[in-house]
Amino acid sequence: MSIRSAGAPADEATEPESWPISGFDDSWLSAGVPKLSERLDAYPDDEAALRAVAADPTLAVASDTLLEGDGPPGADTVSLGDEVVVTDPASGREQTFTLAAFIDVDWNWNGLMVSHPAVDDLLGANAVGNRMYVAVADGADAEVVADRLTANGVENGADATTFVTAVGDEMKELQSILRLMQGYLGIGLLIGIAGLGVVMVRAVRERRRQIGMLRAIGFSAKVVRRAFLAEAGFVAVQGIALGIGLGLLVSYQMLQSDVFGDPLPFTVPWLAVAVLLVVPGTAAMLAALAPAAQAAAIRPAAALRIAE
Repeated sequence: MSIRSAGAPADEATEPESWPISGFDDSWLSAGVPKLSERLDAYPDDEAALRAVAADPTLAVASDTLLEGDGPPGADTVSLGDEVVVTDPASGREQTFTLAAFIDVDWNWNGLMVSHPAVDDLLGANAVGNRMYVAVADGADAEVVADRLTANGVENGADATTFVTAVGDEMKELQSILRLMQGYLGIGLLIGIAGLGVVMVRAVRERRRQIGMLRAIGFSAKVVRRAFLAEAGFVAVQGIALGIGLGLLVSYQMLQSDVFGDPLPFTVPWLAVAVLLVVPGTAAMLAALAPAAQAAAIRPAAALRIAE
């Protein structure tokens, strides 16, 4: 379908946009009521707004991204109560709808949602749906039903998918991005641990005389080794604590913002936090173990020589 705002002329500057259209009735709502982000004041709740659209062929529900085009996200292109003109490209027939509500998240890409009679009036003989929602019987495996529907309708191009699979497919791209970020963070963590080892090696070389003086006045090799390990541990724990704290803070702010729609509950992943404390800390101590042993092996006479 081609959709344009009824308040703008249909010229080249306001060219209609291609948009899907879906027809529904009260039976579709029996399985659950989608959450709306906005609705007209005339409707007391989301269900009342959707049932009004199902009963009135002049009303419509749409995503709040309707007619955004290539503009910035959240651009005020249409508002509640505005009229949009829908055109059937095949017949040229037009119909005007009033936006009664905006759906919260149109992840399934239903497009402009109107009543079944409205779709029949607009498309006429061409009103053949390419998407249908099927309810399975209690106790039936939805995945098995979807596979059977696909197999039985393969000649007609049927492709049945459960909501769980559809959501999983939608999340795969996001999960891939998150895994890529985790990979980069892991590489950065390895570089940081290696950097700590290099810093400790330089510390041993630059403090050679100080270490020799400590050994000369009675400090044992064990005490020197423990001092270097304690220094490395302090640096590692400080970096790990700052990293975990900033990560939790950023996660909390993202979940409480509107990045994912409504604010989401925030819980601290204690197991992951424990792993991030133990594994990098242990790796940092292992990286500092060789420089600490090298410092402990320095002989006072050799370290305090005037010429090296």
